[in-house]
Amino acid sequence: MVALLVIGFILLALTFDVWVQHRAYALDALRRRISAPDPLTLPPELRPVPEGLALDPRHVWLESMGKHAVRVGVDAFYPATLGRPDVVRTLDLGAPVWRGAVIATLARGDREMGVHAPFDGHVVAVNPALAQTPGLVAEAPYTEGWLYRIEPLTSARPMLGARTGRTAREWLAREGQRLKELLVKVSLPSDPALGATALDGGVPVPGAYPELPEEAWRRLTEELLEPAPEPPRSWRGGA
Repeated sequence: MVALLVIGFILLALTFDVWVQHRAYALDALRRRISAPDPLTLPPELRPVPEGLALDPRHVWLESMGKHAVRVGVDAFYPATLGRPDVVRTLDLGAPVWRGAVIATLARGDREMGVHAPFDGHVVAVNPALAQTPGLVAEAPYTEGWLYRIEPLTSARPMLGARTGRTAREWLAREGQRLKELLVKVSLPSDPALGATALDGGVPVPGAYPELPEEAWRRLTEELLEPAPEPPRSWRGGA
């Protein structure tokens, strides 16, 4: 009888220990989920860019899909500025594409951002998911939120002027600072709160920028999407 009681006590203790460990693991996992930053709240220059992508000066990324197609999407500066779009308007399959022309429009309410073509070509695929889930452009801009596959013209050089590796990271850092400076430039004195946030070193949460007056919004997006002058070579370490 005593032996049975001892065995029962041991089994009960083991069961309790397993329960405690499982609970501790579940609580730890919950804490990690809660503390993990929402990618949309990260400054755009800190959102990781997958290997193999090149960044165009107009905040468009390019990924070679072989000899006859390049996949194209927008970088994280679009959702950081606009927030989650309500609508993504795209070209039709087969449509011609000319470098610098607007090939897609991201809209949230009455605010829009145009996407400019990084090279000449024509559309060979349009992301079908964006019609039903336009927010993918904000939630996964470098993966599921891609816009097109474009076949370049014979004379086009798709990667010309695009940045990769360390050059891309340095450019993103400069663009992050430029976005803050642009915000101060266009928002003061129309909205001192937004300008003060940027001056403090912070960035308003995604979706705050569209609250700017219409003229300030237009200036912000136009200047952000206009390629900035390259810094002196000595600034980049004399490379």
